Amino acid sequence: NLLVTDVMKTSFKEISSNDKLRNVLSLVELHKGYFFPVLDTNKKLIGAIDMTNINEFILFQSKLDY
Repeated sequence: NLLVTDVMKTSFKEISSNDKLRNVLSLVELHKGYFFPVLDTNKKLIGAIDMTNINEFILFQSKLDY
């Protein structure tokens, strides 16, 4: 039987909580990533952002701009 450790991904491109969303979108395109851990200024994991979060924000912004 396979273990989670046999199939899990251990290397992620992390982002800072201070990064601008525009820069994160560039990272998504560049690294073909879907999930990014978010670190604070002390490199502590404080959350994560994924394409669902980004797409929801873009959709919300487009409705506000309309």
